[in-house]
Amino acid sequence: MQGGDIISSLLNACLLERDGEDCVKMHDVIRDMALWITRKFEATENKFFVKAGAQLFEEPDVKAWKRVKRMSVMKNEIQLLKETPKCPNLRTLFLSNNNLKVISDDYPNEDNVLNEGHEKLIEELKENLEHLEALQFLDCGIMEIKMEKLSTWVSSSNCTSCFHALSTVQIFHCKKLRDMTWLILAPNLRNLDITGCYEMEEILSEEKLGEVAGVIGVSYPKSFLKLETLDLRHLPKLKSIYWDALPFPCLKHILIKYCKELKKLPLNLDSAKGNLLSIKGSKDWWARVEWENEVTRDAFLPSFKLLY
Repeated sequence: MQGGDIISSLLNACLLERDGEDCVKMHDVIRDMALWITRKFEATENKFFVKAGAQLFEEPDVKAWKRVKRMSVMKNEIQLLKETPKCPNLRTLFLSNNNLKVISDDYPNEDNVLNEGHEKLIEELKENLEHLEALQFLDCGIMEIKMEKLSTWVSSSNCTSCFHALSTVQIFHCKKLRDMTWLILAPNLRNLDITGCYEMEEILSEEKLGEVAGVIGVSYPKSFLKLETLDLRHLPKLKSIYWDALPFPCLKHILIKYCKELKKLPLNLDSAKGNLLSIKGSKDWWARVEWENEVTRDAFLPSFKLLY
């Protein structure tokens, strides 16, 4: 069963309700019941920390970070992270819709750290989030992770374990974000969903990765080898996912919506070979896609499905 079918089933059963055109939400009562059932079966309350919209002004207690497996403190008023949290068991973390602006003086003060602290947050947590499976940013002010920082991460002896468990990344309405080159540190990424990032021009930056390779003296890791779904929506400046064709041995679904400048896909005859690939988009967008040759275009024509 595909994700859309699952969502439809939950909507029909009144376990989810619509929240605008493209979003759904779970009623507070249903959510509390789901958490209660989960805690009952897992025989512990320590693995889930859910305080979404709870009007929190301070970060969760350090003890909560240490024991928790799933944490959501989205839609609060948290502005300050007082110290570097240790998160040995964390799998899912939602920090979106907070006013995170200040990281305490315990963190190193560097000129290339952005105002809202999200880059610093990623940097300082990366050593503690090796088990993190899902990451979501919503309405954040992050612009990019600097090349110098990316070089440091890739050249470190533990670079392959920075986000080795990360399988799902969702980026919604980060309006200043220009690229997602740091995803080379997530070799097991399976689901990537980017929506409403109006300044994004590239998913992986050729220039930035080239500089990384020059600094560390070795090539960067292969990208998207485990990727199964790629959703790109409302990215009006996006021109490139990757500058060359990629193998995509696991890719099953691509969705492109309102990405008018995206005229090339990183696909050739060897990409997604043997997969039942689905590419969804508008008829006008598909007509503008540029292929390396007609044979490649014809090979992917059966994969195309009209989005609307």
